[in-house]
Amino acid sequence: MKKEITKMDKKNIRPILNLSSKNSSEEEKFQNEVLRPIIKLQHSIIVDYFSNLLSVQKIDFNNLKKEKKQELINEKLIKENTLRDFFKGLICGLFTTEEFEYYLGNKNAINKRITQIIEKRLIDSLEEIKNK
Repeated sequence: MKKEITKMDKKNIRPILNLSSKNSSEEEKFQNEVLRPIIKLQHSIIVDYFSNLLSVQKIDFNNLKKEKKQELINEKLIKENTLRDFFKGLICGLFTTEEFEYYLGNKNAINKRITQIIEKRLIDSLEEIKNK
């Protein structure tokens, strides 16, 4: 018999981040309590997927200057829908039902936040991004 993952299971696997949500908007609370922990949990997959994309596209990332690396990350996240869609799926797949319902009601704003957080995370992880 197949065990169904409960909402508590999904929440229990997330890292605990001590981010203050006092005086925050609902979107900021969602970002700090849901998005950031999930993105941290998925960090290695995010870096590996981006590294693989560079390899498939034959981009010599390792020999670019830091500023060019940052520009490339920004450009890829803006222009490549399949990359953004993959990252959104990677994050949304770990939402509880309630979180997903909130996401559906605020999709555009949350998608923008997901992309911004992942971009910052990739830029902060330039040393981890390697051509395969």
